[in-house]
Amino acid sequence: MAYHADNALPSHSEGERVLPMQKGGKQRLKKSDIWVTGSFDVPFLALSLLLLTIGLVMLFSASYAYAFYNDDGNSYAYISRQLIFAVVGLVAMFILSKLNYKVIQAATVPLLLVTLALLCLVLVYHTNLRGFRRWIPLGPITFQPSDLAKFTISVVLANYISRYYHQMRKFKYGFVYPILVIAVFCGLIYLEHHMSCTILIFLIGAVGRGQQLEVVCHRRWYCGSRGGAGGGQSGVAGELCRRTHTRLAG
Repeated sequence: MAYHADNALPSHSEGERVLPMQKGGKQRLKKSDIWVTGSFDVPFLALSLLLLTIGLVMLFSASYAYAFYNDDGNSYAYISRQLIFAVVGLVAMFILSKLNYKVIQAATVPLLLVTLALLCLVLVYHTNLRGFRRWIPLGPITFQPSDLAKFTISVVLANYISRYYHQMRKFKYGFVYPILVIAVFCGLIYLEHHMSCTILIFLIGAVGRGQQLEVVCHRRWYCGSRGGAGGGQSGVAGELCRRTHTRLAG
């Protein structure tokens, strides 16, 4: 899908499958349409792998000595576990890349409710680690709801923009409602004493929303929201957010 700046309406690229329409303008998703074929978005894949590699290198550098002295001399204790998670994440990414985004769009509301419930749950049921309330204990493993929130906020805002782009010129639709969604996520994560993720969630929401609204909002509202995102508009994270929102909202 692609957006034109002159009318902000989605257009289909050559060879892209267009789903049949039902009454009322809704698209009907058949079983045969759940999985899609096509090539990878190479820049998006490269940026994702770059971020993953940088994260793994930083983790190994920071944990090498600590793991050696605190894990029976095994300097690879943390990086080996994280490599397993990285492989699982790459497999999940490949599967999701072949999943029709309309399936994810249809699951927006349940995904939002589950994420908000987990963000509230972790505030009262969490591991006790130096005052941080970030992880929900699940037997031998822990789960961090803020990680799910990063994905959820992208899906929620992309679905919101896709549904209401005709009304984005109105201040409350183009600015107030999206900012309220971002504020709820940031507020709950801030209560976990997780400032770095709070900032990241804000940038994901603000950067992705700002890039998408550039073609549909009044310039004054867009400039204000873009200025609020600050330096997050540039760099690898900004490009990833822009591409994610463009693909989901298309």
